[in-house]
Amino acid sequence: AVNVRHLILCLKHDTARHLEWLKTVKDFHGSVELSSISLATAINKKGIYTISAQNQKKLSLETALKLHISEEHGEEQEMRSYSLEDLRELQNKLMLMSGKGDQSEV
Repeated sequence: AVNVRHLILCLKHDTARHLEWLKTVKDFHGSVELSSISLATAINKKGIYTISAQNQKKLSLETALKLHISEEHGEEQEMRSYSLEDLRELQNKLMLMSGKGDQSEV
């Protein structure tokens, strides 16, 4: 549980720390990048992490950790869930964007 808490705090801190940079980078990228930035922003504003070990034969971070974000569509609300793998994929996309941003400055 301590490792999970530490990972969550690190993910949140890293995302928050780079949020301003992510906002400035969005001008240089397409729709995939913009959706990644939008998701990172939504995570910071409305993300709720849950840790659950129910119905798990083998406990692992990949199965126990979920991120939930409430999304509004008109008058309807939808709760979207993301796994640790989804968050790592988002992190990889953001890291690739960072490399593209660095190359465009050369």
